[in-house]
Amino acid sequence: MTSSTLAANQFLIVTDATRAFGPGGGLPVPGAMNIVATIRNHLFPLFPKARRIFVYDIHPYGHITFASSYFDREPGIITIQEVLQGKVKLAPHALFTINDLIEYLMRLPKREFRTWPDHAVAGTDQVLPLPGLSFDDFAFIFPKGHNPLIDSYSAFRDTLWNPTGLKPLLKSMGGEKLYHAG
Repeated sequence: MTSSTLAANQFLIVTDATRAFGPGGGLPVPGAMNIVATIRNHLFPLFPKARRIFVYDIHPYGHITFASSYFDREPGIITIQEVLQGKVKLAPHALFTINDLIEYLMRLPKREFRTWPDHAVAGTDQVLPLPGLSFDDFAFIFPKGHNPLIDSYSAFRDTLWNPTGLKPLLKSMGGEKLYHAG
């Protein structure tokens, strides 16, 4: 495929290629920097800026999935049983209540979720693209995970299966065939 053979319905989505997941980020992924050259040198020439979408995590400090939002808690699994037994205590800066936490857990299939180290915190450089990439490289910038009460691993749906709005955006532009990197 070349940019001249790119059909009007083809788009590139780059997800979570941010400093949060790079070296020194809150949740570093080994080898994260290796994708930058591939995206810039091999994918960007195929997709004009108008067909590039950047999807990224951005969480408020005190997010429900941050281990720091709980008193004396390391990153790991929180279950509904622990919460109902009073074994989970909220940190003062948590942006949710115990009732919010119970409601969230009750809506999840396994009644549990994973907490993470603080990462992609709004207002920090962790929400910026990895070095070598820029928001200016993309026509559309699409944040996810900004609701303090819900996590969002997918670009299309949060963990409670609420749509993020990316699908209607793509549909409005005729997007049917997607290439994904990140």
